[in-house]
Amino acid sequence: MREIIEVNTPHPVATGQYSYVGMRWPARVKPMLGRLACVLLFCTMGLAPWGCREEPLAHAVGLMERGQFQAAVTFIQGALEENHSDAELVELYGRALLRNKQPSLAVWPLRRVFHDQGLEGSALLPLVEALARGGAPGEAVELATQGLLSDPSNRMLLSLRSGANLASLNYEAALADIDELIAQNPDSLRYHENRLNALVKLELLDEALEAITFIADKIEANESLPDSVKSRYCTTRAMFHWKREDAEKAEEALTQCLALYPADPEVVFPFVQFFEESGQGDRVLELLTAQAGSAQGKGRLMIQVLLAAQLRGFGRDAEASEVLLKTAEFLDAPPAWLELADHYVAIDEMVAAADAVSKALAESADGLGFGDSGAYRFMSEDGLFAYADVLVQAMRLEEARKILPHLDELAHSQFIEARILLAEGEPRLALEKYEEAFTLWPSNPGARYLAAVAAMRIGEFDRASGFFQDSLRSDSTISDAGIILGRMQLLQGTPAAGFDSLALYLMKNRENKTALRLLMRIAVMAQSPEALPGVRAAFEDGGYPALGLAEHALGLEALEGPKAALELLEGEEKLDSPEYFIPLANWARMAALDGDVQGAVKRVRAAAQSHPESARSQAALGMALVMLPDSAEGAGAAFQRATELDDELPEGWVLLARFLLDNGDIEGAVAAYTRAAEIERDEPAHGYRIGVALLGAGDEEAGEEHLRGVLDRHPWHGDSAAWLARLALDRGDSGPETLVLARLGARFSEEGTADGLLTLGEVRMERGEFPEAYAAFNLLVGSQSSPGTSEYYAAQSLVGMGRNEDAIESLNRALAHEVPFPFEAAARGQLAELTQDEEN
Repeated sequence: MREIIEVNTPHPVATGQYSYVGMRWPARVKPMLGRLACVLLFCTMGLAPWGCREEPLAHAVGLMERGQFQAAVTFIQGALEENHSDAELVELYGRALLRNKQPSLAVWPLRRVFHDQGLEGSALLPLVEALARGGAPGEAVELATQGLLSDPSNRMLLSLRSGANLASLNYEAALADIDELIAQNPDSLRYHENRLNALVKLELLDEALEAITFIADKIEANESLPDSVKSRYCTTRAMFHWKREDAEKAEEALTQCLALYPADPEVVFPFVQFFEESGQGDRVLELLTAQAGSAQGKGRLMIQVLLAAQLRGFGRDAEASEVLLKTAEFLDAPPAWLELADHYVAIDEMVAAADAVSKALAESADGLGFGDSGAYRFMSEDGLFAYADVLVQAMRLEEARKILPHLDELAHSQFIEARILLAEGEPRLALEKYEEAFTLWPSNPGARYLAAVAAMRIGEFDRASGFFQDSLRSDSTISDAGIILGRMQLLQGTPAAGFDSLALYLMKNRENKTALRLLMRIAVMAQSPEALPGVRAAFEDGGYPALGLAEHALGLEALEGPKAALELLEGEEKLDSPEYFIPLANWARMAALDGDVQGAVKRVRAAAQSHPESARSQAALGMALVMLPDSAEGAGAAFQRATELDDELPEGWVLLARFLLDNGDIEGAVAAYTRAAEIERDEPAHGYRIGVALLGAGDEEAGEEHLRGVLDRHPWHGDSAAWLARLALDRGDSGPETLVLARLGARFSEEGTADGLLTLGEVRMERGEFPEAYAAFNLLVGSQSSPGTSEYYAAQSLVGMGRNEDAIESLNRALAHEVPFPFEAAARGQLAELTQDEEN
């Protein structure tokens, strides 16, 4: 993910403050798991394959001159295998890595050549640059200083040292170097901009303002400068006002820049940054829509990409797809198709992503497509790996297999093979392949996550937990491993471990509502009311103050009763506002329990009347009205109105679905849950509810299909697994897959733990595994959730083990319950039979 923070000046090393060549997605937009446009680097732009008569050095230089740096790196690697002692080729290899934005890798070959050449050689300058950009700016400064002692007039070396000093945060030394450069070349705008950056870093704002004025005057006097330079300096001056906390002047200046240079990324990206940082993020979409739709903006790929990211951040995926598809068709160039592929990856439409990448390849200048294996040699290793991964997710498994022979890294090919096996329904073989790959690349967080999925599917849940933990620790941002692990630990009765996992995940994913809710559940499970305010603060930090209040109140209600929760809610001044509709509805429910149903409904109704166009207020009204007798029609109308006012409000659709389901409208409920699932694709509850509703309506085939879909996307979902195990058992299937499903349901079900244990025990019984069946039934007895039934089934497993006396005791306990149970008559008959056998 690129960032709009500080300016990357034209200087090859320095990171400055005011040259906006990168961009930062708005805060609400999550980064993609992978950037295909960055890693699918293929060299088909005017590329002619290297003939056997052409010298390797000349061919590599030609690639470099055409800007095909990744191809140069790949080519030189192969050439060096044939002649690793060619110093010129080794140096060119380092330069190619440097230009390919791999400075840390460039250090070794350049240092090797420099060792032989010394300070007078050609490797000095690129080595200093590689050190500065590759994480060793201090060493770069030392080496540049040695070179300047030998050649004090070397302006490029002095420039590199100034950049290395900036990278080392030694701003005073950098400023001294820059002043010397300006003395040698006072008309260089680049040096003056570097000086501006150093002054800002040193917080010498008055001098920085003078520097900006000087630069602006120079630009105005030079009509030959391109607009890209002028626009950049225009925004430099505008953003300086924001640096000095003058938002009004900053916006006015940025608006003037935009009028002069419409749809110019050098203006638009800083404007987006300004809106985000000044608390005006709601204006970003309007700005981007206008600029992307302008005549100039239609051809600006990154403007369109940023607009699509904004739309995606608001859940408007279809609109984002349309923006990028139209842009790709308009530009008809590989980068545009690759950006479209990135978007499809982000919204989990892998078939479309694969199509977009194929289109990018087809549009390449040489016309080399994936059907021609010759194209693979001109693609980067990372590009091949990424594309093969997308193909697997698109279920184009044979196409993915064709790439395997062309992957040089064994770990890459093993990861792809493992993913293919997982997609083919061979999780055990996939896990074996992942374990092989981990010996070569142990820290790959994505592969660790998929290994956990494979382990879940074969019932090795503890092993899966370990893989999820590895993935979380390696990189908590690329997946929901932290949420899954925290949930698993919560359901297994280890809240402290769950708290640690979720806290680690939330450090870099503080806006994830699911993780925050789980954290609150853990605090409640731990019987820790003093922890609730801290969790609520985490909600507020994530941008959900209203939801945090609602969860805090629910936690207090569970731990201390409704009176404490009511006091908390009544202390909130914004309780009647639309944003606080969930806390308001909770307040109404608790007030009704306290005996004031009419007063509760009256307050919620007044809030809805004050905000007649608010979907949230209508949702709260519906929740209040369901508490009144004979108000079903009004409640349903309120829920329906909420969905009409805001089609993107998931709570509105869920509430409508529940209402319709309670009133027997299965079809309507399924449609409402389906819409909720479209809005919240990562929430399994919606798909699960659809499946259960269809089963309840007698459509077993469709219901089972939905539940399998949920479990396929969320392999930890114990409730879906419990249902699927029961359905299989009812068909007489107690095979290995059913056993895994039953074990998953019994261990990780949130709603039906008792049913899950019962199903697991029955599956074990059918398999003749009586001790294991008894263990499941005994847990069910301990839960006291199925009095009579649990003891009856425990007796059956004891009979299977030949422990008739214990079975008699269990049956007596079953019949001792004062409540009737379905197997009461059978229990009495069996008890009599066993007792007679024992007497005989």
